[in-house]
Amino acid sequence: MSVYLLHFDPRYKHAGHYIGFSTNDDPEIRINKHLHSWNCSNPLVKAAIRAGSEITVAYVWNGAADRTFERSLKNRKDVCRWCPVCGQQRRPIPQFTKR
Repeated sequence: MSVYLLHFDPRYKHAGHYIGFSTNDDPEIRINKHLHSWNCSNPLVKAAIRAGSEITVAYVWNGAADRTFERSLKNRKDVCRWCPVCGQQRRPIPQFTKR
């Protein structure tokens, strides 16, 4: 399983990022579905692409990252403070720790 961070450039309205989850250790298949398969893509990612945003894979947490970790990242609401593509890096990238 893995969790991944997509970066939108330019931002789409309020959103500059999307955090997603893949049941594979290599999320490339899921990310390609976001980018190329409209019926399997998240609506936010679809809208950002239609608006002309470039989508970049900013970070991937491979291995044991799970949906709980994905939700914890989304709930933080501080992605732009640690996204490697944004370049601000005012905070370290969150790391998955098994509990």
